[in-house]
Amino acid sequence: MVYPGGTGPYERPDVAIEAVKELEGVTLVITGKKEFLKRILPHESDRIVFSGFLPDEEYFGLLKEADVVLNITDEPYTIPHFLYEVMAAGTPIISSWNLPIAKLFNGSIYLIEENSPENLKKAIIEMQRNREEWVQKIRKLRDDLKRVRRDQIQELMDCIQRKGS
Repeated sequence: MVYPGGTGPYERPDVAIEAVKELEGVTLVITGKKEFLKRILPHESDRIVFSGFLPDEEYFGLLKEADVVLNITDEPYTIPHFLYEVMAAGTPIISSWNLPIAKLFNGSIYLIEENSPENLKKAIIEMQRNREEWVQKIRKLRDDLKRVRRDQIQELMDCIQRKGS
């Protein structure tokens, strides 16, 4: 399980750490400023790993190989860029609910409405039980969005060609 970043003022890796502590066999990798995270998030578990910043190839490989990627945040209005990277990798996502994320991902990711270790733990258990279903949902969304984007580009090109004629 991967939690990208973790150093922004609205990010809640503390919720992820508390949830993982209560789950057997789950390892959490938190990327970002290792020294900062270790200072603000003391922990006593060998299943919580602060990787620090990773080279792109290693980072994207981590996102692709993860069982699930977490976006637990109190940010009410934005979609973090890493969610697009995770979607491109076809990896399931558990995220805090906010309207832009709910609209974009439209049922293709597991959304938790309240950031608590208990809610995240339930989401992780659901993801473990039905992971393949969540993989299919995120990959279908990815493919649908690629198709829409391709169609939009073609429409734009057709319009430009008509105007140039």
